[in-house]
Amino acid sequence: MHEVLVVYKQVSLQFDDSGNITVPESGSMVHTISCDEKPGIQAIATTSDDLHPNMAHGYVARDYEYKRLGTLSLIEGIDLLTGAASYR
Repeated sequence: MHEVLVVYKQVSLQFDDSGNITVPESGSMVHTISCDEKPGIQAIATTSDDLHPNMAHGYVARDYEYKRLGTLSLIEGIDLLTGAASYR
């Protein structure tokens, strides 16, 4: 946890009081990319139509059964300086 907090502190030091990125005199910028991965997201589908609201209940109901359509992974990278995000 300490190492992660140090990285975020280093990124915050690259901004001035107005929130603008300060360019170092050496001219080389360091961009820090934060990556996150969510593997194994389940893609599922219902096996029957939704039950629409009626006089007995005022909500949409779904059957508990489902069919699995596989899994996928979501990977995202965020440039901590610019806030630009890219994902796959």
